[in-house]
Amino acid sequence: MDAVHLERRLLRVGERLVPLIAGEVQFWRFDPADWDATLRSVAAERIPIVSTYLSWRRHAREADAPFAWRHDERLDAHRFLQLCAKHDLLVQLKPGPWICAEEPNGGYPDWLVADSELLALDANNNPLIGYNPPFRHPVPSYLHPRYLEHARRWIHQVNAHVREFLHPRGPIVLVQLDNEPSYCFRDGMYEADYHPVSLAAFTKWTLEHYGGSLNNVARAWNVDLSKEEQIEPPRSPRFDVEVGSGRWRQEHDWIHFREWLLAEHLRRLAEYQREASAKSLLFTVNYNTHVVDGVPQSPLMIQSKTGALGGMDHYYEPPLTGDDLLLIARSAALARASGEPLPWSPEIQAGIWRSPGEEVAYADPTPTEQELYYLAALAFGLKGLNFYMLVNRENWEFAPITPGGAVSSYVIGVRKVVRLLGQLTDFGELEPVTPIALAWQASYARDAYAAGGDAGRSLPYDVMLGAFNALTRAGYLPRIWHTEQPLPSDVAAIVTSTATYMPREAQEGLAAMSKTGIPVILLSEPPHLDGEGQACTVLAEAMHSGFVESQLTTANMLDAISRSGIEPPVSAADAECFAVMQRAGARELLFVLNSGTQHSTFELRFGGGDVTALSPLAGDSEARLFNRTAVLDLAPYAGQVFEVIR
Repeated sequence: MDAVHLERRLLRVGERLVPLIAGEVQFWRFDPADWDATLRSVAAERIPIVSTYLSWRRHAREADAPFAWRHDERLDAHRFLQLCAKHDLLVQLKPGPWICAEEPNGGYPDWLVADSELLALDANNNPLIGYNPPFRHPVPSYLHPRYLEHARRWIHQVNAHVREFLHPRGPIVLVQLDNEPSYCFRDGMYEADYHPVSLAAFTKWTLEHYGGSLNNVARAWNVDLSKEEQIEPPRSPRFDVEVGSGRWRQEHDWIHFREWLLAEHLRRLAEYQREASAKSLLFTVNYNTHVVDGVPQSPLMIQSKTGALGGMDHYYEPPLTGDDLLLIARSAALARASGEPLPWSPEIQAGIWRSPGEEVAYADPTPTEQELYYLAALAFGLKGLNFYMLVNRENWEFAPITPGGAVSSYVIGVRKVVRLLGQLTDFGELEPVTPIALAWQASYARDAYAAGGDAGRSLPYDVMLGAFNALTRAGYLPRIWHTEQPLPSDVAAIVTSTATYMPREAQEGLAAMSKTGIPVILLSEPPHLDGEGQACTVLAEAMHSGFVESQLTTANMLDAISRSGIEPPVSAADAECFAVMQRAGARELLFVLNSGTQHSTFELRFGGGDVTALSPLAGDSEARLFNRTAVLDLAPYAGQVFEVIR
């Protein structure tokens, strides 16, 4: 079978190699008379993929009814897909089950959320109400067999309806599994899901985790258990939790289970898609931002269970700031660390959501902000973008294209991305130059997730984020090393946050790196306990090697790196300027981003030898070059890309 697959971080679709550049066109939200002209404009902008939802709520008004569409010409997916094929546009289809999309119930049918027996429950056994107005609605329990059977039937209905449009016969090449899988943004530590079905799954999972022994669970949690039904998750926060205590282990087991549950839900949806004839397509999944990255949405686990191309959705509240760009940098680094085969953003803001009559305290986005946002995504290592929304519809303003096909000034940034990728035939192979590794301690992230307002417990995670931001602003753009994975190679130094404890395997890995002469920089005192709360001083003992330093601030961290003779590939003294070097073989690209609101002159300093020329690829500014220094003038929210010649 001619299945869609990846090749050099591009989509191989038959004879075509296509970048994962898409635009959101929600055809059922605007007049069908405008579909053809709109898609003609999308194709004219050389965007190869259209992304669109199907709303379960609109197509299945009753539980046992067939797929409905003839009652409303806006729901004629056949005609829309025929027009996509006519304009040589590929399609990412997103049938949910939940789609959000500012849709009532987020697209869940009214009859589904009226079935109280299958609704997710919070820690107080109340039905979970997802998200914020005007989309507050009950949420199904992801493992409830009746919900899963309804979801399976819906997916089979969708695939039967669009079968002639599935690759290789038609334009549909990607299918998204659910949407921002998070119980409709209600997946906090004590929010979801305490439904009896989920609790039974937790009991089974916990027993398997402890070798099938109830006694092992009782010893680990330091509780009396006489029967399996007593295996219960925590239901409220505590502020006296010691590392390695029974309560600490119970909390971490609950979090591990929740990570498994979200991944298992997506695995089931992928299974239903394959059953329903989507075997030749690639699956995708999008993540919403969380207070703690990767918890309980675990890209590592989700990818291992589904094989889907995962990525973070990116939005900001105008005006754009450097912190907004740092979030893109971190999500791109985490995607690479998780082994994502094609790091991308399944939704990146194009325009902004506005409900009719809504008054907001923030400014409108500007075309220059949007342009910088997209360029930053490419600079920090994302290899694909889905512009959301590419085409305006109800509840949306300032999209690049209007229904009917007219383009707005907001198309400028989209055009820059498309033009740049047209120039960079090897873009998929280019990687940010990252000489420093940042150890990502998953147990610290889980502690922060469980902290419930305990600032001390979340501090090691917060320090981890602060270190990433400081290193990125200083020009080092660290790679992230998940400490459960093999040791990173080809790094000049490694930085890690520490707590009173650190899992033994992580301590041993860092100590092993220090013994090879790689500097290891601790952002606090070395740990004296392992992940079970037992005495462990492996990392403290490694300090005697001379290659481990115990630091307390990010400023000291940068000093320690400098003392080790490690230079950033490129750096700028101005905090508003981000400079990123990318490399593929002998080829180097330089991205320079002005995140400030003022026109500025930036001085860039290059590591790794003299630069003889900077050849502009995107942007209007020339750089004045002086051996290892360049001076560049940039307007507010402007970006520039250069080919670097040494």
